[in-house]
Amino acid sequence: MYFAVGWPKLLQVVHRDSRLVHISANCDRMLFVVLTQSTIGIWFCKPAVEIVSYRRSSCSIGDLGTNEMAQWKPDSSKIAVTTSKGYIIFYQIEFDKNNAKQTIFRKREDRPLEQRDDLDCHYVDCVPALTITMLSYLQVPGSVTGLVCLREELLVSTGRGILQRIRWSDGLVNSDLTIELASVPFSADLHHSRSSQLSNPDICIKALKYSPLLGGFTAVLSNGRAAFITARSLKFEPNEVVGVWSQEVTGATTTAVNHKYALMAFGCTSGEGVVCHLDELTGALVLSHRLVISSKDYPDAGQVCGAVSQMKWTPDGTALAMSWERGGFSVWSVFGSLLLLSIGIDTGQSISDSNSGHPKLKIKSMEWGSEGYYLWMVCERLHCTPPDGATNSSERSGSNSSVGDPSSSSPPQSQQVPGVDLIQLQFIKSSLAVNRCMTNHIHLLLQGEDRLYLNPEESSVQVFGSSPSLPQQAPSISPTAFVGNKQWHVMHIPHTYLMHNWPIRYAAMSMSGHNVAVAGKTGLAHYSLSSRKWKLFGNETQERDMVVTSGGLTWWRDFICVACYNLLDQRDEIRFYPRDCKLDNTFAHVTRIPSQVLLMNTYVDLLIVLCADCHIVLYSVQQKRIQHTPTIALNKIQEFALNKIQEFAIENFVPHPANVVAVMLTSLRTDAGSAKVASESKEAESILINVAGRLLLFQTDRSASAGKAANDREKWLTFNPPVIVASSVESMWLNAHSSHLKPHLTEALWLGCGAAGMKVWLPLQPKDEGIKSKGFLSKRIMLPFTIDIYPLAMLFEAGIILGANSEAVSYPSHGDTPDDCWPYLQLERTSQVYLHHILRQLLRRNLGVHALEVARSCTDLPYFPHVLELLIHEVLEEEATSKEPIPGDHLPITFFPSPYFTPHTACTCV
Repeated sequence: MYFAVGWPKLLQVVHRDSRLVHISANCDRMLFVVLTQSTIGIWFCKPAVEIVSYRRSSCSIGDLGTNEMAQWKPDSSKIAVTTSKGYIIFYQIEFDKNNAKQTIFRKREDRPLEQRDDLDCHYVDCVPALTITMLSYLQVPGSVTGLVCLREELLVSTGRGILQRIRWSDGLVNSDLTIELASVPFSADLHHSRSSQLSNPDICIKALKYSPLLGGFTAVLSNGRAAFITARSLKFEPNEVVGVWSQEVTGATTTAVNHKYALMAFGCTSGEGVVCHLDELTGALVLSHRLVISSKDYPDAGQVCGAVSQMKWTPDGTALAMSWERGGFSVWSVFGSLLLLSIGIDTGQSISDSNSGHPKLKIKSMEWGSEGYYLWMVCERLHCTPPDGATNSSERSGSNSSVGDPSSSSPPQSQQVPGVDLIQLQFIKSSLAVNRCMTNHIHLLLQGEDRLYLNPEESSVQVFGSSPSLPQQAPSISPTAFVGNKQWHVMHIPHTYLMHNWPIRYAAMSMSGHNVAVAGKTGLAHYSLSSRKWKLFGNETQERDMVVTSGGLTWWRDFICVACYNLLDQRDEIRFYPRDCKLDNTFAHVTRIPSQVLLMNTYVDLLIVLCADCHIVLYSVQQKRIQHTPTIALNKIQEFALNKIQEFAIENFVPHPANVVAVMLTSLRTDAGSAKVASESKEAESILINVAGRLLLFQTDRSASAGKAANDREKWLTFNPPVIVASSVESMWLNAHSSHLKPHLTEALWLGCGAAGMKVWLPLQPKDEGIKSKGFLSKRIMLPFTIDIYPLAMLFEAGIILGANSEAVSYPSHGDTPDDCWPYLQLERTSQVYLHHILRQLLRRNLGVHALEVARSCTDLPYFPHVLELLIHEVLEEEATSKEPIPGDHLPITFFPSPYFTPHTACTCV
């Protein structure tokens, strides 16, 4: 879901007299600590500037050692820095804007003076003025190998196999909670297998990560084994600590924890990544998937890149960055789909060395920025030597080049003195990564820190091209008309909104695709593609008093539905803002919610909400039609109603509400039912809940619902216990409406499963209701198939999957500049036909009748002959490359009537 764009930005580190070694972000990722061997620098995220720097004396370096790692206190008031001689130095970070000796970086606003107010102070983008002061230092027995934060304490792993707890308040060791690794019992699981202690007392932990949701630590031991360390209580008493081995990991080097999906990633010496999860029944570490560079992407990547050195999950947990010791890095989706490979970009001169086959970039440390829009990297350039007389681009343009806008930055050049650089790589992500509302499933919408990338339908393109003075109604066209459109519409968020609310956190597009809403730090804004105008809050106080929570925002008809927290009244709310009125609280319909909204979605006239107390609440949304009056806008709000109809708990099926990725109301069912009734009925029949990648289906109990009165709204639906539909689910797509012409495609559930490709839960009801299906035949079947792109949107009736990709563009080097170590990355839309995969899977399962029905419903598609060609080619290729005869007759010619294949059989057989 993450795609790199543009050139990376080379940041100028002022007064640097030693090599960069480490970078670490605070909790909200607005501040970064950048370590060199002798200095500690505090950086701001936007603009990317160094606020303050602390230089250690030569005497301090000689006595305590050089800097190695850093860890922030959760409230960003202190930093702990480890040294090469086994010391931990504590620094105090303070903010004082009244201190005249400090500097506050500001960017002057472009608005005229008469249009500004006192709150703006004539400036925007204020960078806080900070001071850094050394507090104390503490010597740790043996070298410090790992450092994690536990609220008010610091957990330190040492080279002697000891885990120590150090208090942030006084910097002293809490000796009562010291854990010796040699005394910890390890086993294959938490419940059944026997445990044993380490036979070698010299084994220590060399990498450590903590997850409060998992209730433990992932650890990499010095002997190359990987384990999960937990305890019976959150206090982690030494006598309660136990460990679980990961049987699938050998030669472990580093680790990273995904809190959202409850995954543990381990890097190995082979260059592969192994991702595991904790089994709920046995407590064992079970393999989820492997992160392996295929020979198709880059041959012999493991030998070229070496062992894995760094692994970092994005803030939303939907992507993982992984780097190697010999250079190069990659970005993966949560379940193992490769999104970016720095050594596999098909350009002549790029991140990979075209002559030697080795990467040009070695990452020593990396960290994701705010909302995952930037990847900060401490990089060492390899095989990149500048010619005589060449100068660094940052030196030519001055220090201001490090604060410039990434979209307009020039490609960084190699330094004259070989060393380590601080680099920012910009990313954009799919809106589905953080806002999985129903309306975002049918449109290709990507969001950046200050802009949106929209791949519209042809109807939207015509609206863009029409005259502003002549409003044009978008015509209704077939979905196949815009399959070939690869043009991106880039919509920049108004600076008036971004100056106080950077970056964009949520984005949602209306069902029609003609309106889009965004939310940043506070407030929201929405844009109309027909009028090409933004609507912002006229009252800035109202904008700053509302924070959109993790529930995000979505569209219901012409209303923007927002899950927010009211800072003025200190309560959680759901608000509906009409699109046609001014963006003001006067026109909003506000409903108070007892707890924070974590997820929210709409279905027809229903609103489903997941709250932080692990309760799902269903609301009915109603808007009565009224006659036109001068106060029509206000009357619309008065006639709007949001009524609570049901609430039930799911705490028995969910380990933690934060692990719920998506929630959706659907009309899908697994039991028997008429295909005609299912197609025409749009009543809610079930609830789909994605819990850390496992898709649960809660179906309504029809027998219980039939005996209820029509006016019994307190117990409107009764749900059966859930069934697991699929696992390793990243995204899911459902059509907003069904079509009797293509019932199989429009009533199916489509799932994106990372490295496993896609799965479709296809209905199998016969088109002719007079034909009785066999009693043992299921009404739905799960069909897996592989794809070559990362799916972001579905064109259901067109049979097309839409995606995106970062394509590298290499520019020729000039005589006065060295070869570029980085290519320019541009965003391209990708697409792929999936119909032949569906037909092939049905034929494999002896469901030729249903395959024929799917084929008949798609004969109107202009590329349907090409679909049949792909089907025949794949079947023939499989039979030709198979070592053993494939049982059964799987040629499509035997199942389909001759008119389908007559024009294509000759060319295929040739």
